[in-house]
This record gives sequence, structure tokens and C-alpha cells, in this order.
Amino acid sequence: MLKKLLTGCLTIVAAAALAVPAMAAEMSGKVGGRAVAELISSSSKASKDADTVSKLDMTAHGRLEYQMAAKEGDWTVTGRFELRSNTPTTEDSTISVLQKYVKLENDAFSVALGKQWWGFVYLTPFLGDTIDRHCYGCGYALNNYYEKISGAKAVDAIEIRENRLIVGIKNVGLQLMVQMNYEDGVKDTTTDNFNETAYGVQYDGKFGPVKVAAAYVSKGTKANIKSSEKTVQDGASFSSMALAVQYAISEAMFVEGDYETESYTSGIAGSKTNTSTVTGLAFAMALSEASGIVAAYDMYSIVYVHPTTGVLLDAIPANRTTINFEQKIAGQKFWVGYASNAITQSTYSIDYSDASIVLGARVNF
Repeated sequence: MLKKLLTGCLTIVAAAALAVPAMAAEMSGKVGGRAVAELISSSSKASKDADTVSKLDMTAHGRLEYQMAAKEGDWTVTGRFELRSNTPTTEDSTISVLQKYVKLENDAFSVALGKQWWGFVYLTPFLGDTIDRHCYGCGYALNNYYEKISGAKAVDAIEIRENRLIVGIKNVGLQLMVQMNYEDGVKDTTTDNFNETAYGVQYDGKFGPVKVAAAYVSKGTKANIKSSEKTVQDGASFSSMALAVQYAISEAMFVEGDYETESYTSGIAGSKTNTSTVTGLAFAMALSEASGIVAAYDMYSIVYVHPTTGVLLDAIPANRTTINFEQKIAGQKFWVGYASNAITQSTYSIDYSDASIVLGARVNF
């Protein structure tokens, strides 16, 4: 049903785009970006009997983007290109392309094609690179906690930024997404050489003091050469559904509830389904026009196949606690925050924990 809806909407969009009249265009461009830096004190334990590892670290990354827009009557065409200097593990930092897309829009709808962001995340403001909340609607839960235990990637989840087509219907707050990508076998023939297809829908709305965001995405992969058949990727499927509701108690205070569920099944015959459910609660209060606090608690229940034994690990509980104080100076963000993670399951001898205290700053330009 979602696939048919997306196909119909894309046909309408294509017809509307071709019907744009020829007029003189107004051109404009702008440069933007940001710099983020953090001082981090952290500790972690891989298991109950393991030594505590304590670290002091300084990290930083930057973003730079250029956006060019041409306006003609009711229509605007935009091209955007965004680079990021990633947080490095050494003194050298790699550069990655975050977004590169073109967008056609008017007051009623928009259509964008290229590498771009997908996922509403949550309605709580950004808290910092190290101590930010769980990313709702981003397909992260299974991977994040699987990695903490096993050190390996769990699933071929949703990519936050990928080449895709997104249609926006502005007057109803709806976005429709189609993603069709081919992995060309650069890495190896057991994980590459397959077609990847995803469909998604996202809604954002506001009803008086209540904000609502909801998203669903379904993704599948299929081998396109003989040597990649009957592997993890051939016939794998992934889905994610998320909901966030925020209520403004006053102009200076809000509460928020978040929910997300994910499922993943590999392409190997007889594979068991990995699932996760995440629920969260957040509270924010402004202390002044330039400062405020945010406290959040996110709870996970994860069911997945153990990477070495193949045993289905049932309902592994995990939680993340985040507390953050933010101060604006000259319109820019400075923060002191705390975040901790815990994963405990006595049946499978899982007892992972970590905690971080962070002093950070972000400057936008």
C-alpha cells in the first residue's frame, strides 16, 4: 500500500515539475556551517568482572555547506552540498559528505533528490555529540547496543543520510520517501552486490500546545549476482516505527514522550528476527532567556541473536540517562552534561555500563 501511494505521488510531482512556466529566475547563495568541541571525562566497564576504563579526551568536528537557490514565480529550486570533518581518533580527521541534493518546491509541496537526511529524531533540542539522547526514528537501537556488547554491527539498518527521493506535502506535514541504491561489491561479494530498496512516511504536526512526530520505514535487500545469493544481505528486511509527542506546559517548560520499535531479519533461511523497543521521557525547563536544563530517560528492550552462539537473547534491558545544562553566549550554545548507559542481563552474563561528563560548545555560522 505504501509503495503504491509513493508511486502515485511521484507521478503527480513529475507532472507538476514539467508544467513550470518559463520566467526570469532570481538567484541567491549562502555559506553555512558549524564547529563543535567537547571536553569529555568518561568511564566504562565491559562486564561485571572487568576493569573500569577511565578516559579524559578532547574532540571536535566541523561542518561546511553551500546552498544555492533560484526562485521563479512560485517555485524555488535549491542545491545543497554539506561536508563534515569527523571527530578523529588521531590528530588526522577524515572528511565525509553529509548531504548533496537538489530540491524543487513551492508553498504546497517539495521534491528533493540526492543524499539527504531522513528521520525525525525527536523533539528535544540537541544536547551535544557525546551526551545526546537516543535517535528516535533513525534505526539505531539494535546496532548501538549490539556493538557495545559484541563490537560488531548487528543489522543493515536505516541510513540517516543516503541517496533518496523525498516528497513533502507541506499543508498536511507529510513526507514520503523512496530509496533505491545498488551496492557494487567494492568491499567483498558476501556483503555487497545487492539492490537496496526502502519506503518511508513521516508526519509532523502541531495542535495548540502539543507537537506530534511519527515515522515508518521499511527496507529490503536483494542479491543481484549469483555469488551474493543466500547470504546475510540477500533477502534481508528491516523496519522501524517511531512516535514522539511533546506537550508545552508553559512557554518555558515542556514534557515529551517517545516510542520506537525496530525489527530485522537476515537473508539466511531460518533466521530469527531481531527486535528492539525503546521508550523515552524527557523534561525541559528554561531558567532564563539564555539558559535551561533538560533531563531524559530512555529505556530499551532488545531481542537479538548472539553473534557467536547464535542463541536468541530475549528481552535484554538497557537504559540511557541524560542530564544537560545549556547556556547561550552571543547566541551560541555552551553546555555541561552527563550521560550514562547500562545493559544488564544475568541469564547471559551481560553487565555493561558507561558514564560521561561533558563540557561542550557549538558555534553556528
